[in-house]
Amino acid sequence: MKPLLPLLFASILNSPLLLAEESKGIPDLAKAFPTEKLFNQTNLEGLESYSYATNLEFAELKKKFGEYLGKDWKVDPEIEKATKEAMEKRDLAMEGNSLFSNPEFPGVQIGLTQIKMELEGKKFVASVTVIRDRADQGGADQPAAAPESKPEGNENPKTESKARSQ
Repeated sequence: MKPLLPLLFASILNSPLLLAEESKGIPDLAKAFPTEKLFNQTNLEGLESYSYATNLEFAELKKKFGEYLGKDWKVDPEIEKATKEAMEKRDLAMEGNSLFSNPEFPGVQIGLTQIKMELEGKKFVASVTVIRDRADQGGADQPAAAPESKPEGNENPKTESKARSQ
Protein backbone atom coordinates (compact mmCIF):
# COMPACT_ATOMS: atom_id res chain seq x y z
CA MET A 1 0.00 0.00 0.00
CA LYS A 2 2.89 2.38 0.74
CA PRO A 3 4.06 2.52 -2.91
CA LEU A 4 0.62 3.80 -3.89
CA LEU A 5 0.80 6.83 -1.56
CA PRO A 6 3.49 8.68 -3.55
CA LEU A 7 1.59 7.92 -6.76
CA LEU A 8 -1.66 9.21 -5.26
CA PHE A 9 0.12 12.33 -3.96
CA ALA A 10 1.68 12.96 -7.39
CA SER A 11 -1.68 12.58 -9.13
CA ILE A 12 -3.26 15.11 -6.75
CA LEU A 13 -0.45 17.60 -7.39
CA ASN A 14 -0.90 17.17 -11.14
CA SER A 15 -4.64 17.72 -10.93
CA PRO A 16 -5.95 19.97 -13.74
CA LEU A 17 -7.49 22.27 -11.13
CA LEU A 18 -4.16 22.88 -9.42
CA LEU A 19 -2.31 23.22 -12.72
CA ALA A 20 -4.85 25.74 -13.99
CA GLU A 21 -4.38 27.78 -10.84
CA GLU A 22 -0.59 27.63 -11.20
CA SER A 23 -0.44 28.59 -14.86
CA LYS A 24 -2.83 31.49 -14.92
CA GLY A 25 -2.83 33.09 -18.31
CA ILE A 26 -4.91 35.57 -20.20
CA PRO A 27 -8.53 34.41 -20.03
CA ASP A 28 -10.11 32.81 -23.10
CA LEU A 29 -11.56 35.92 -24.73
CA ALA A 30 -13.76 33.86 -27.06
CA LYS A 31 -15.83 33.14 -23.94
CA ALA A 32 -15.90 36.69 -22.56
CA PHE A 33 -19.55 37.29 -23.47
CA PRO A 34 -21.32 33.93 -23.51
CA THR A 35 -24.76 35.48 -24.10
CA GLU A 36 -23.57 37.55 -27.08
CA LYS A 37 -22.91 36.47 -30.66
CA LEU A 38 -19.21 35.89 -31.41
CA PHE A 39 -19.06 36.36 -35.17
CA ASN A 40 -15.34 36.75 -35.83
CA GLN A 41 -12.18 35.50 -34.17
CA THR A 42 -8.67 36.21 -35.44
CA ASN A 43 -5.34 35.00 -34.14
CA LEU A 44 -2.79 35.87 -36.77
CA GLU A 45 0.90 36.63 -36.21
CA GLY A 46 0.41 37.91 -32.67
CA LEU A 47 -2.79 39.83 -33.37
CA GLU A 48 -5.65 38.35 -31.42
CA SER A 49 -9.14 39.82 -31.78
CA TYR A 50 -12.72 38.80 -31.10
CA SER A 51 -15.82 40.52 -32.48
CA TYR A 52 -19.26 40.25 -30.93
CA ALA A 53 -22.71 41.41 -32.03
CA THR A 54 -24.55 42.72 -28.96
CA ASN A 55 -27.41 44.81 -27.66
CA LEU A 56 -25.59 45.63 -24.41
CA GLU A 57 -24.79 49.29 -23.79
CA PHE A 58 -21.06 49.99 -23.39
CA ALA A 59 -21.19 50.58 -19.61
CA GLU A 60 -22.79 47.15 -19.06
CA LEU A 61 -20.45 45.49 -21.56
CA LYS A 62 -17.39 47.02 -19.86
CA LYS A 63 -18.63 45.94 -16.42
CA LYS A 64 -19.18 42.35 -17.57
CA PHE A 65 -15.81 42.30 -19.32
CA GLY A 66 -13.99 43.57 -16.23
CA GLU A 67 -15.68 40.88 -14.13
CA TYR A 68 -14.71 38.23 -16.68
CA LEU A 69 -11.06 39.31 -16.77
CA GLY A 70 -10.78 39.44 -12.99
CA LYS A 71 -9.97 42.00 -10.32
CA ASP A 72 -6.30 42.39 -11.32
CA TRP A 73 -7.20 43.82 -14.74
CA LYS A 74 -7.62 47.60 -14.44
CA VAL A 75 -8.50 50.46 -16.76
CA ASP A 76 -6.32 53.57 -16.66
CA PRO A 77 -8.81 56.48 -16.56
CA GLU A 78 -6.28 58.91 -18.07
CA ILE A 79 -5.74 56.70 -21.12
CA GLU A 80 -9.48 56.19 -21.44
CA LYS A 81 -10.11 59.95 -21.32
CA ALA A 82 -7.36 60.72 -23.87
CA THR A 83 -8.66 58.03 -26.22
CA LYS A 84 -12.21 59.33 -25.96
CA GLU A 85 -11.06 62.89 -26.76
CA ALA A 86 -9.01 61.68 -29.75
CA MET A 87 -11.98 59.73 -31.12
CA GLU A 88 -14.29 62.74 -30.73
CA LYS A 89 -11.80 64.95 -32.60
CA ARG A 90 -11.77 62.46 -35.48
CA ASP A 91 -15.56 62.31 -35.41
CA LEU A 92 -15.60 58.53 -34.96
CA ALA A 93 -18.93 57.14 -33.82
CA MET A 94 -17.65 54.98 -30.99
CA GLU A 95 -19.89 54.00 -28.11
CA GLY A 96 -16.88 53.33 -25.91
CA ASN A 97 -13.26 52.29 -25.77
CA SER A 98 -11.29 50.95 -22.78
CA LEU A 99 -7.84 49.49 -22.35
CA PHE A 100 -7.29 46.92 -19.58
CA SER A 101 -3.89 46.01 -18.15
CA ASN A 102 -2.63 43.70 -15.43
CA PRO A 103 0.76 43.91 -13.66
CA GLU A 104 1.05 40.11 -13.92
CA PHE A 105 1.20 40.51 -17.72
CA PRO A 106 3.61 43.38 -18.43
CA GLY A 107 3.55 44.39 -22.07
CA VAL A 108 0.02 43.04 -22.60
CA GLN A 109 -3.13 45.14 -22.79
CA ILE A 110 -6.64 44.13 -23.74
CA GLY A 111 -8.77 46.64 -25.59
CA LEU A 112 -12.56 46.72 -25.56
CA THR A 113 -14.18 48.87 -28.24
CA GLN A 114 -17.82 49.25 -29.18
CA ILE A 115 -19.36 50.95 -32.21
CA LYS A 116 -22.96 51.43 -33.18
CA MET A 117 -23.59 49.17 -36.15
CA GLU A 118 -26.49 46.82 -36.71
CA LEU A 119 -25.38 43.27 -37.32
CA GLU A 120 -27.26 39.99 -37.02
CA GLY A 121 -30.22 41.72 -35.37
CA LYS A 122 -28.05 43.44 -32.74
CA LYS A 123 -27.44 47.20 -32.29
CA PHE A 124 -23.69 47.18 -31.62
CA VAL A 125 -20.43 45.54 -32.59
CA ALA A 126 -17.97 45.04 -29.76
CA SER A 127 -14.35 44.17 -30.41
CA VAL A 128 -11.86 42.70 -27.94
CA THR A 129 -8.21 42.96 -28.99
CA VAL A 130 -5.07 41.69 -27.27
CA ILE A 131 -2.27 44.22 -27.71
CA ARG A 132 1.26 42.98 -27.04
CA ASP A 133 4.47 44.98 -26.98
CA ARG A 134 6.79 43.90 -29.80
CA ALA A 135 9.22 42.42 -27.24
CA ASP A 136 6.42 40.17 -25.95
CA GLN A 137 5.42 38.73 -29.33
CA GLY A 138 7.06 35.40 -28.54
CA GLY A 139 5.98 35.36 -24.88
CA ALA A 140 5.05 32.37 -22.76
CA ASP A 141 1.35 32.61 -23.53
CA GLN A 142 1.99 32.67 -27.28
CA PRO A 143 2.08 29.45 -29.29
CA ALA A 144 5.52 28.38 -30.43
CA ALA A 145 6.38 28.92 -34.08
CA ALA A 146 5.99 25.87 -36.27
CA PRO A 147 9.24 24.27 -37.44
CA GLU A 148 10.26 25.04 -40.98
CA SER A 149 9.25 22.10 -43.12
CA LYS A 150 7.30 21.62 -46.31
CA PRO A 151 4.12 19.59 -45.77
CA GLU A 152 3.68 16.78 -48.27
CA GLY A 153 1.57 17.75 -51.26
CA ASN A 154 1.78 21.50 -50.62
CA GLU A 155 2.16 23.00 -54.06
CA ASN A 156 1.22 26.57 -53.06
CA PRO A 157 4.38 28.74 -53.25
CA LYS A 158 2.75 31.56 -51.23
CA THR A 159 2.08 29.25 -48.29
CA GLU A 160 5.56 27.78 -48.61
CA SER A 161 7.32 31.17 -48.59
CA LYS A 162 5.18 32.37 -45.70
CA ALA A 163 6.16 29.33 -43.64
CA ARG A 164 9.84 29.95 -44.38
CA SER A 165 9.63 33.62 -43.45
CA GLN A 166 8.29 32.87 -39.97
